[in-house]
Amino acid sequence: MALTDHLRSLPDGDLVELFQHRPDLAAAADHGFGALARRAGSAHSLGRLLVRSDVGMLVAAEAVCASPGASVGDLADLVGTDDVDAMVDALDRLRRRGAVIVEQGRVLPAGQLVELFPYPFGLGRSVRELAAAATVAELETLLERLGAAASGSHGELLDELARHFDDPERVRSELDRLPADARALAARLVDRRTPLVDLPVRAQRDTDEGRAPLDEAGGERPRIGGEPVEHRPDAFGVVEEPGELV
Repeated sequence: MALTDHLRSLPDGDLVELFQHRPDLAAAADHGFGALARRAGSAHSLGRLLVRSDVGMLVAAEAVCASPGASVGDLADLVGTDDVDAMVDALDRLRRRGAVIVEQGRVLPAGQLVELFPYPFGLGRSVRELAAAATVAELETLLERLGAAASGSHGELLDELARHFDDPERVRSELDRLPADARALAARLVDRRTPLVDLPVRAQRDTDEGRAPLDEAGGERPRIGGEPVEHRPDAFGVVEEPGELV
C-alpha cells in the first residue's frame, strides 16, 4: 500500500490527529492526498514528527526500519520485549500519524523514514557493505581463513561471507579464537556503539479514550488499524507525551 492510499484510508478522526501532531502538513493538504503523502513521507517532516514522539514510538520506528515488513511479534522480539500490546499501541500511533503502513499484518516504514535510522540500534553497516570494496582474491583469502573456502563471482563471495557471519554461534566461535587483545578491542568497539534510542525498562502504558480493554481471558486482541495480533504481557518502554518543538 502506498502512503497516498494509506492517508486516504484514514477516518476523519485520525486525519484530525495527523494534523494535530504534524502541523507542517497543513499546507500540503490543500493540494490533495498525493501532495500530502509526498510531504508526510519526506525525511524532514518525519524528523519533525519523531522530535515530538514518545519513547515507545521512537523504539518502534527504529525497529520497523531495522526489519521492514516484519510482523508485530517479530518487532517485539527484535527490541527484546514480551509486551506485544505496548508495541501495538506505539505502532498504532505511528500509523495514525503517517509514519508506518500496516498491510496484511506486516509493518512497513513510510516514505523516507529509514533515512532517519541509517544504522538501527547501533548495528552499523552490514557485512556485505563492509566487504564490498574487497577484490575477489581478497574475499577468497578471507573466506579460506574463516574455514569457509569458496569460489565464484564477487557477489557470490559476498553472499557467502554474509551467510558466514549471519550465524551467532559461528561468530561467537570466531571471537573465541581471537587473541585476548583482539577480543578486548572488539568489546570496546561494541561498547562504543551509539544507538539512537535506549530502550527503557518498564512501561507506563497510555490509554486512548474509547479503546476497548484487553481481556486476558480471551477478550479483544490488540490491533493495529484493525489487524489483530498476538498478545504477550510484560514491559516495553516508558511512554511519554510528545514535547513541544523548541
